[in-house]
Amino acid sequence: MRRAMKVVAVLLLLGLAFHGVNTVHDFLYPLTKEEAEKLAIDQANRAAGWGGDLT
Repeated sequence: MRRAMKVVAVLLLLGLAFHGVNTVHDFLYPLTKEEAEKLAIDQANRAAGWGGDLT
């Protein structure tokens, strides 16, 4: 019985941790997506010979 309670507690903590990580990811994803788009534009501009960051 005690072992089952420990297993349930661990599963609940893992679920809570996953929820927290998911929340942080949802908050940070737009920031990382925007940064990735800027880097891609910058790289395309350099490949086209237009220099570096134009923004």
